[in-house]
Amino acid sequence: MPVRERFYSRTVRRANGCLEWIGFRKASGHGMTSLNGKTMHASRAAFVLETQTELTTEQHVLHTCDNPACVEIGHLYVGDNKQNVSDKIARGRARTPTGAANNRTVLTEAQIEEIRSRRARGETLREISVKVGCSPNYAGQVARGMFRAGPPYVRSEYAAARAEQRARAGATQTTEVTPLPGEEWRASKFEGYTVSNLGRVIGRQGFVLKQSTSPTDPRPVVGIGGTPVRVHVIVCEAFHGPRPPGQEAAHFDGNPANNRSDNLRWATRLDNENDKKRHGTYYGRGLRKLTAKDAKSIRSELAKGKRGIIARLAEKYGVSRGAIVSIRDGKTWISVVND
Repeated sequence: MPVRERFYSRTVRRANGCLEWIGFRKASGHGMTSLNGKTMHASRAAFVLETQTELTTEQHVLHTCDNPACVEIGHLYVGDNKQNVSDKIARGRARTPTGAANNRTVLTEAQIEEIRSRRARGETLREISVKVGCSPNYAGQVARGMFRAGPPYVRSEYAAARAEQRARAGATQTTEVTPLPGEEWRASKFEGYTVSNLGRVIGRQGFVLKQSTSPTDPRPVVGIGGTPVRVHVIVCEAFHGPRPPGQEAAHFDGNPANNRSDNLRWATRLDNENDKKRHGTYYGRGLRKLTAKDAKSIRSELAKGKRGIIARLAEKYGVSRGAIVSIRDGKTWISVVND
């Protein structure tokens, strides 16, 4: 089937005049297709097919009908990214509100206007920043129109609906968290996150967060604000108070997966290391000597070139990573290099 015929076989004419794409669509409603070996929006493909125009990456195909699934050439025109964003805001389809409508905004519209007025009267940026309550750099960017230049607009119906949906999902998930026998929940030092005495963590949306470990560190972590945080530390902080200076969270039984509050305590580094020796989980420098057989096995594993292999071998053989690197580089166990 010819390319053009195949393309339009996946469209349907609507009563409002739009030629709507009925193939695959993104969550935003934009149709997606492949043309000349490139994946693109169906509307962009339609424009290229009808006009035989090669568009640059800076050029966007916009809709006059405000229907992202429409591929009717009469409803399409070319603009840049700024026009695309402005069009989206004007039609109330922006995902994130700007100005005072954004919940992360610190300064009000009145304060923004005050910055510009004071700057126009000749006041210095330092004077303005003290009076308004922002940094001189930010005040300068506002005055030059780099920030908060456009008119503020209220939260779009789309953004409001998404916020309501997330709120409902969070509330539902919170009510569905079934407490375990003897479980007690307390607020963590991270706003919106709670931890239990059994080592579980609930995030801002009310979900019990998934815990993960790495091949080189068996201590579970959860993601908080995009940063991995060790579970035993936040549990210890919630149930045993803030971390004392120079101390760390330690497990009574030596099991890093057991993060119950009654299995944790604050301890010095020396106490923690002594615990590891008592539990048989301490692998300090010089505590174990490698044999020729070990060295051969280590070189064999290193030859596979797997990611993180040095750390895993150090853990497996109870030596430092430096010892593994020395074997790899032929600095030690030279006699077995060619065996």
